[in-house]
Amino acid sequence: MPSKKPSVIRAKKRRKYLRAHPNARENMRLGARGSDVLENSILRKMVLDGYGRRCNCCGESNEKFLQIDHVHNDGNVERKGGGGRRRLTIFRKIIRGGFPANYQILCANCNWGKEMNGGVCPHIEIMANPKAHREATTTPPERTELPLAVLWNGVNA
Repeated sequence: MPSKKPSVIRAKKRRKYLRAHPNARENMRLGARGSDVLENSILRKMVLDGYGRRCNCCGESNEKFLQIDHVHNDGNVERKGGGGRRRLTIFRKIIRGGFPANYQILCANCNWGKEMNGGVCPHIEIMANPKAHREATTTPPERTELPLAVLWNGVNA
């Protein structure tokens, strides 16, 4: 006697489940964490309000660019310690903690710049030494001549 394929069995169980749970289809459409979408946006707004809704470095205020930053660059330690990766977890922790000083709001540029610049946002470096920054940005880079073979992708002229 041939047994039914697992895919057929799963399809029958799914249809039976959907008949018994009318709201299940909407929950599946939203995904496993569909209800978290609304909670995430509410908690994110609360956190942004708690920290002033501005980038702590450059003053950017567009909500789409703002991110939570660990002031001491210890986010990996927090995640390893059981803090979790989900944004909801960190938002709840910040709100329960009364908006602690070891977090701040940075725009995406400042946050990335801080990551790439050894923990210091380039804006802060510029403000600390504006003359060196002006000299570095006004001095033209050295021009390097490339052989024609490189320019022609190896094709001999």
